[in-house]
Amino acid sequence: NTLDDQDRYIQPGNQNQDGYEQPPPVLDNQVPVPQTPQQHHEYNWKMSGMTDCSASCGRGSRYTVFLCIHKVTLQPVTESLCDSARRPSSTEEPCNTEPCPAFWDIGEWSECSRTCGPGHQQRQVLCRQVYANRTLNVHISRCRHLERPETMSTCQLKICSEWQIRTEWSACSVPCGVGQRSREVRCVSNVGDIVADEDCNMKMRPSDLENCDMGPCTKSWFFTDWGSQCSMECGPGHQQRDVVCLMKTEEGFSVVPPYECSSLERPPSQQSCQLKACGARWYHTDWS
Repeated sequence: NTLDDQDRYIQPGNQNQDGYEQPPPVLDNQVPVPQTPQQHHEYNWKMSGMTDCSASCGRGSRYTVFLCIHKVTLQPVTESLCDSARRPSSTEEPCNTEPCPAFWDIGEWSECSRTCGPGHQQRQVLCRQVYANRTLNVHISRCRHLERPETMSTCQLKICSEWQIRTEWSACSVPCGVGQRSREVRCVSNVGDIVADEDCNMKMRPSDLENCDMGPCTKSWFFTDWGSQCSMECGPGHQQRDVVCLMKTEEGFSVVPPYECSSLERPPSQQSCQLKACGARWYHTDWS
């Protein structure tokens, strides 16, 4: 071997024409390897344990954890002091592989079967179990330890209301000719309560008033309403009304003698009444 001017050996084959050492040639497509800093030799990667399991049941995963430590003191240091290229790859292993308890998976309620009034709605209830980060449908027997939620329920969005004819047509307002008759029509809810007419479809409202034709007027009995007073303050009494025989003429109606209507049944002009029962009371005479 030959020494250079600084007393260093020159390896054969690495000398130039003057006898000095030259660096090895670098190929065009070769990247020079950086030199590892001296500090990396003082630290090393060491496995310190495992991560927590990713699931408490149903098969999870956990991974190895590596820390950068000082080779002499074995104390953890910042990871930047270790060579990242030499850091071992984390390995995965299964954990908590026992099955998770089954549970009832409850879906949303469907729309009510009716837009008003009592109806019903349904929902889907499935027995499910988690395994390997997947939720699986299982037989309902696995959920037997749990009370099964209801799958059907009653519902009512609002009260249904409809028109009801409450009475028959009344008598015609006139004994002859064209008059009117009426009946009671009310809007009734599905629970039987009378509600405002606006709660029912006004376009579907039955008529509560119509004309009636009693035939041509000639002679007929006409009568007034019953008087509001009873003849007795208590106990049986009577009420009266006027009953007259009228005949239609070109000028209108005129009163004629009762016998003119004798062929027609005469309406009663008197009826019984009782405001209240009579109790015992004191009566007295004048002073002598």
